[in-house]
Amino acid sequence: MYWAAVIYGDDDPHGVAADALVAQCCARLQRQGWRVAGLLQERAPRPGGGKPAMLLHDLGSGTRICISQDLGPHSHACSLNPAALAQASAVLRQALHEGADVVLTNRFGEQEACGAGFVAELVALAQAGVAVLTVAAQRHAPAWQRFTGGVGLELAPTPAALDGWCAQLLPRERA
Repeated sequence: MYWAAVIYGDDDPHGVAADALVAQCCARLQRQGWRVAGLLQERAPRPGGGKPAMLLHDLGSGTRICISQDLGPHSHACSLNPAALAQASAVLRQALHEGADVVLTNRFGEQEACGAGFVAELVALAQAGVAVLTVAAQRHAPAWQRFTGGVGLELAPTPAALDGWCAQLLPRERA
């Protein structure tokens, strides 16, 4: 199984630096001819303050899906929009249908750790033998291991770790 999660700690609030590394890795794989699809997480400030908007960048179409709700500048509640998350899941199903070599899922987060979010899509990708790259907070690493049956790699958020994972992909035959 070619599954890996870039694990970020408290020194990388919201995994912003990890997202940047993953974006670079995906771009490099695309330049090498790999069919890379999926969702990259981005954060954007909201006019008037408050929690930044969480956007998912569809690597295939370039569109961005806002998966957070604006709950106001003083809210500390979870702002995840389940309907938008469901909309974004279609990108992962399309990647599987179109035969992507590598699929990026923006996060293995709270939703996935609880058996929701993109779990169904992740299972379908696993069953099809597709390489998956994701990002997870350190607190979700045990859930990642349970979900992958202990075979999902945990990568340090460094270029060297991602390069090593990419090197493991190179010998694989592409369809």
